Amino acid sequence: MPLSLRAVLAHPLLRAADPFVPDRRADLERPVRWVHSSEIYEIAPLLRGDELLLTTGLGLAGRDAGERRRYVADLAAAGVAGVAFEVGRTFREVPADVVRAAAEARLPLVVLRGVVPFVAIAEAVNAAILDSAVTRLRHINEIVRVLSGVLARGAGVDELTRTLSRLTDRPVVLAGIDGTITSWAGTDAPTEVVRAPAAQAGVELRGALWGRLLLGASGVGGADGDDEGAGAGEGPATAVADVPAGGAGDGAGTVRPGADEHGDAGSWSGVAVEVAVEVAEHAAQVFAPALLRLADRDGWVGRERRELVEGLLRDALPPREVAARLSVCGLVPAGTAAWASVALHLPDPVRAVTALYEGLRACGGRGLVSDGPGGAYALIALDRDTHVAELATRLGLPTVAGDEPTAALGPLVRDVARVGHSLRAARDTLRLARRLRPVRSAAVADTVLADAWALERVLDRLTPEELADLVEDQLGPLLASDAARGTGLVDTLEAYLRCGCSKTETAGVLFLRRQSVHQRLALIESLLRVSPDAPDRQGPLRAALTARALLATRGPHPIRATPT
Repeated sequence: MPLSLRAVLAHPLLRAADPFVPDRRADLERPVRWVHSSEIYEIAPLLRGDELLLTTGLGLAGRDAGERRRYVADLAAAGVAGVAFEVGRTFREVPADVVRAAAEARLPLVVLRGVVPFVAIAEAVNAAILDSAVTRLRHINEIVRVLSGVLARGAGVDELTRTLSRLTDRPVVLAGIDGTITSWAGTDAPTEVVRAPAAQAGVELRGALWGRLLLGASGVGGADGDDEGAGAGEGPATAVADVPAGGAGDGAGTVRPGADEHGDAGSWSGVAVEVAVEVAEHAAQVFAPALLRLADRDGWVGRERRELVEGLLRDALPPREVAARLSVCGLVPAGTAAWASVALHLPDPVRAVTALYEGLRACGGRGLVSDGPGGAYALIALDRDTHVAELATRLGLPTVAGDEPTAALGPLVRDVARVGHSLRAARDTLRLARRLRPVRSAAVADTVLADAWALERVLDRLTPEELADLVEDQLGPLLASDAARGTGLVDTLEAYLRCGCSKTETAGVLFLRRQSVHQRLALIESLLRVSPDAPDRQGPLRAALTARALLATRGPHPIRATPT
């Protein structure tokens, strides 16, 4: 387990070398996997990354400024954690160009002003790194042992959450993959832990990903800066103190790694975030059986979500209640820029719910998933505004064989009170797309957008008689010509409008010569006594064509055609 560079510099042997860091912005929290010493100029390709390199600069002797800068750049590119440069042997002070190059490359440069054998430093620190890994592993095993004992006594997820929070001194949150919070401890703001966890691990139930176990910043209610050493049973990290200007040749603006008050090697700490990650991964396996017990006892934990989705689909919830019900289900409206909704239909309902969970995870959104009438549904809280087409791509919803649509996305809404409108639009759009597929298969995608089907949804509320009147008013002469002579004028008009009034594209769609399309459009214009290119007629013509498709899905409703 690596230690932080700050922790390594606090080791007694390195403190004896009187280290200081010229660059105040240097990242001393970088992990040090190993300590290595070398005087070879071309050492960078031989390193694996995260090493602290000890050097007297012998490999730089006789090199010009450009070569020295290249040496620093190569080490930074190799990913070393830092370079400890001992002065007094090869160089009386670190060359200024090396200091500048390290700062520009964000490579921590530590100046060692005292002489300490490098072999002694490497042996002591590397042994401590290995010992730290063993100690941390023991500590993790002890946490898992305690949790397992609590589980064996019949504890539920709430007691396990409280126990893990106490053992790690961190906030702990158990949340479904859709962001719904099931249990939390050690914090009054569990949603903040969900938004920015310090560590997390997936929780699987019956071979499927159910959700996440999340650990927040160390110390109950603490800040990220308290992470160092928490959860590993170690002391706080060594502080960094300013060196007074003019002190011992440091120069103004330098910083010196400080010593802890006891001065013993056992008190300097490592990076606890990695420990928290391992704890979360092991603890997640203990939480799974408790969740299964809860599921078996309560018929699963999504009752509130299902009731909310069903209420929104029935339009049975007053707008003022929607935000409160979302919060009860763990989807807090605060911080949401826009809301989206999804309706998904797959032959296997369990697969449909799972697919929505995976889609939410892929798009990085907060959400709520539930089964419901006719399929599975999701409400998505977006932290930034987007476009539904982009969201559809990010969700990556599954398809089925053939051209049958499987999902619909409702329109984005900014007011939480209109979430129900978006969800109902998604449901109605999916139903319409599936109904119209045999009539208009070429125009139906796997995932359809409610925004593109607004006209269909409005017209579908009309009676068959009202739809037939609309069709007759707008398309009667064309239908009569098609019935009497098989001219295919209605299909030509529909293709022409869908192709953006492009004759070339229409010819390609209908497999006709462009001249044939010209002739048909001329006949359409003569029968309708208006050009289909007229902007004020395109809307009514599109509506009539849509009404005709809707009538075809409602059974035998003869369309009257005026004889020509």
